Amino acid sequence: MASKHSPHIWLLCLILVSLLIPLSFAGPSSQTIKAVAADPAGLVGHYPFEGNAINTSGLAPAGNGILVGGPTFRPGVFGQAIDLDGSGDYVNCGNGSVFNLTKQLTIAAWTKVNSFDKKHQTIISKGDNSWRLARAGDSDSIEFACNGTAATKWDGVGEVPWAVTGNTSVNDGKWHHIAGVLDGSALYLYIDGLLEAAKAAGNSVDTSNYEVYIGENAQVPGRHWNGLIDDVRIYNYALSQPEIVSLMGRSEINLPEPVPTTLYNIAKKYDGLRKYEEAKGVSELLLK
Repeated sequence: MASKHSPHIWLLCLILVSLLIPLSFAGPSSQTIKAVAADPAGLVGHYPFEGNAINTSGLAPAGNGILVGGPTFRPGVFGQAIDLDGSGDYVNCGNGSVFNLTKQLTIAAWTKVNSFDKKHQTIISKGDNSWRLARAGDSDSIEFACNGTAATKWDGVGEVPWAVTGNTSVNDGKWHHIAGVLDGSALYLYIDGLLEAAKAAGNSVDTSNYEVYIGENAQVPGRHWNGLIDDVRIYNYALSQPEIVSLMGRSEINLPEPVPTTLYNIAKKYDGLRKYEEAKGVSELLLK
């Protein structure tokens, strides 16, 4: 029986295979992000959870957290981490004016999921009407939201215009570093130092009278985090990717190009193949 694929498709397959062989054995990408220390003057909240919920940012007044529900402490990424049981444990960091960040901000933390057992489980939030890092609905990834920053309003249906959602699953029992950044023009979500998602966001963040909670949402109770959280940081400016790498305690990270993207780019450059969808189909065929 004759093949249903045209000759030039199979020619492209051979070309792609020959190009993939060196890619398969290639080392990390040559593109490297080297760590740069964050500006300590911009740190308005730092909760390392060394057996307590003290804010070690050095800011006055301190804004120390209050432990609620009887959380415990276990070994974390740096020293100890707080262990939240998903059933009433959280930290109340108060409603200090330093948390009313409307133009630029960065919120970051190390997290380790014990169980994703309810929607929108919260890492840290200032109510549900300002900024927050939380589980994205009932998915296995994370959402970073800053209400009011989008040019369009949200009618409660479909994609939230002032939120970005990651693709990486963090529901794997491993430690992951999560960082949400607003720079005055866009939202960015980083997972383990890598940019997961970005979206235009040129408006100011809505202010909220709700307190900052770690592991829960003061405005919508019941979104308790079930797992460990370590080294929570709140900055009043937009950290760069090199600064985020420094928060992770790394000197540098590599940025490998995803293999499917590499394949699509190679396929699109082939002169004998005019349609992108055809190129995409061949790439997907090779990946099977």
